[in-house]
Amino acid sequence: MTATTGGERGGNHGGERGGNHGGERGGDYGGERDGNHGGERGGDYGGERDGDHGRRARRRPAVRQEVGGNSHVPKRHNRSSPTNGHEHPMEPLLSEPEEASVLHVDDEESFLDLTATFLQRETGDVTVITESDPYLALEHVRERRIDCIVCDYEMPRMDGLEFLEEVRARDEEIPFVLFTGKGSEDVASRAIDAGVDAYLRKAAGEGQFAVLANRVETLVDQRWERRRARKLEQTYELIARTATDAFWVRDMRTGETHYSEGIREFGYEPGIREDGFEWWAERVHPEDREDSRDLNALQREGAPEGFDEVSGEFGEFTHRYRWRRADGTYVPCTSRGIVRFEDDEPVEMVGSMTERDDSVAEAG
Repeated sequence: MTATTGGERGGNHGGERGGNHGGERGGDYGGERDGNHGGERGGDYGGERDGDHGRRARRRPAVRQEVGGNSHVPKRHNRSSPTNGHEHPMEPLLSEPEEASVLHVDDEESFLDLTATFLQRETGDVTVITESDPYLALEHVRERRIDCIVCDYEMPRMDGLEFLEEVRARDEEIPFVLFTGKGSEDVASRAIDAGVDAYLRKAAGEGQFAVLANRVETLVDQRWERRRARKLEQTYELIARTATDAFWVRDMRTGETHYSEGIREFGYEPGIREDGFEWWAERVHPEDREDSRDLNALQREGAPEGFDEVSGEFGEFTHRYRWRRADGTYVPCTSRGIVRFEDDEPVEMVGSMTERDDSVAEAG
């Protein structure tokens, strides 16, 4: 498989076909599906689909390039690991990669070299894989983890949007940047409708590569953030299914609550309840119910009095009360939870409910 990166062929790119794109009429279109399509020709089409959260403050170790299917890796990253039948190492489920893997597809090989060189200079923790043949590029998508794709539009045999369609058939979430010198407003509109995450026009000067690097870093950060969220969700599910405590996750805006398997210890079925808080509050002992409702009201308001401690985006609390089991008996319980805030508004509560053995405390 032919894979080329900056530095392999070397030489002066100034006179080569893909070396200087200064004659292109458009500037930086920048945009994507939810961006701003207004503006003049060559203007700015807006940022990423999910917004530009800024570039990650990453460390900058030596980067890795792939040339002709081989990896050039600094020794400190070259450690053995199991494989899954392909040439790249097998990763634990949803693990955090050590570095981003970016696939760049463009039929102008000199521009591939130039872009790879600048991406590696502008972006930390990155492997740039380059391919001039889109069909061979699809093999990379099938065989390895790709965190972001940068692709030209006008290529022989398959254009950039056709390539995007093939990629989406294999992976619907890989961020895709259309980076082209042959585009137009019509191409930009079609690209956004097709689901590209960013559309950029090639232009003269090094500034285009800084813009590209920023888009790539932002999209990779968002992809990794989604992976981390899924991993946390999976971890919670595993804990909730094996623990004897009753865990819950509550939407603070709607009250919808997901109760874990541990709620069976109290005689109730686990699952999602749309009236999660009210269902729980109705089972609190009448003498404790008013205090429980007052505490919840303070927490929904984000009032400091509703928490034992508030730190940054999280508020922690402990609550003691008596709760009715499915058989009608009341048992002493302790709830410990954390409320997460967004823009100073409480949005989610995660906690556990444990039956308390007061007789042990009294004996002590």
